[in-house]
Amino acid sequence: MADDDNLSVNFAVLALDAAGGACSAALWRDGRVVARRFAEMEHGQAEALIPMVQAVMAEAGMGYATLDLIAVSTGPGSYTGVRVGIASARSIASASGKPLSGVSSFDCIRAGVTESGPLLVALETRRSDLYIQLFDIDGRVLDTPAVVSEAELIARFGGNPPILVAGDAAERAAAMLENARIAAAPRHADAAKVAEIAAFRWLSEKTPRPADPVYLRPPDARTVAERAAAPTRLISCGFSHGPVLSILQQRCFEERWSAEAMNVLLSQPGVVGILLVAQGAENPMGYGLMRVVAGEAEILTFGVDPRYRRAGHGGRILAEILARARTLGVRALFLEVAEKNAAARALYESRGFRLAGRRIGYYRGPRGVDDALTYRLDIIAPK
Repeated sequence: MADDDNLSVNFAVLALDAAGGACSAALWRDGRVVARRFAEMEHGQAEALIPMVQAVMAEAGMGYATLDLIAVSTGPGSYTGVRVGIASARSIASASGKPLSGVSSFDCIRAGVTESGPLLVALETRRSDLYIQLFDIDGRVLDTPAVVSEAELIARFGGNPPILVAGDAAERAAAMLENARIAAAPRHADAAKVAEIAAFRWLSEKTPRPADPVYLRPPDARTVAERAAAPTRLISCGFSHGPVLSILQQRCFEERWSAEAMNVLLSQPGVVGILLVAQGAENPMGYGLMRVVAGEAEILTFGVDPRYRRAGHGGRILAEILARARTLGVRALFLEVAEKNAAARALYESRGFRLAGRRIGYYRGPRGVDDALTYRLDIIAPK
């Protein structure tokens, strides 16, 4: 790292981290962190991150237009956490017109180690294996990030000279390696370190680092039967869910809605948002948005992540939408669907929706032109 004397005056960085077993936001300005929020959490980063960002900006007394750089941790870590952090950072960078720079979770942990010696950063995968990366005594990268089993870890590092280990999986790694010693360092990546690293890099290189997610394994290799058996729960969407909904929308449809657009929609009167998540893992699986006006309602968007389809999740989300519509006194519920989307049409018709209109050539995209069919469901209020 460069000395603080070399830092530009009035240089400000907003940094976010949601990739691992923690969630944080920090505002770095003129060589130091002036506001920070940090909490260890296995799940719930999607709900916690944006309020943390708002809190540090308020504490620092700054507006987004006065920032110079947005920074974000890029993983590896939780698939959902990595995406939530990056989507949120991209949304803020886009809205403020500021550059975005990425910092790996390995670099964040390495930067918090003050002891000298070869360093192995080991991060949790929440499985039997580990995410790892090796650094030399001066903090330079010695190999590419990898995911390794216990046997692979021992084969690669078990016979080497003494080695320091850091990260939230340091205890597990040290137990496997007789020559390893746990370093005195933070267990998790921290937005404060993300901001510091990104600031020094920007001030020396004058260009942002890529803010692309670091994935070392496929996000979900379970079968349809396993996904169907996984317990789930439905939660209400709020302002902080914009990034998650943007990710789901992008996976489900050709048309992308930004996190900012989702948050604007969620803030409007009469809009009801529902999110289906995997119980425990808090992994977003599907969603639905409905707007209620004067006794009628429209399903604005509704979808299930393609990885979790054909397991009944769409029906569960739709049933929850209908239940909330009844509770709110809705008399008629409307929606639009592409004529070629046979699966969605079958689901709606099985719930009593009936064809009410057609818009010729409404949908236009890479797959060609398609009509939009309007469906209506008359709801009988509970007695």
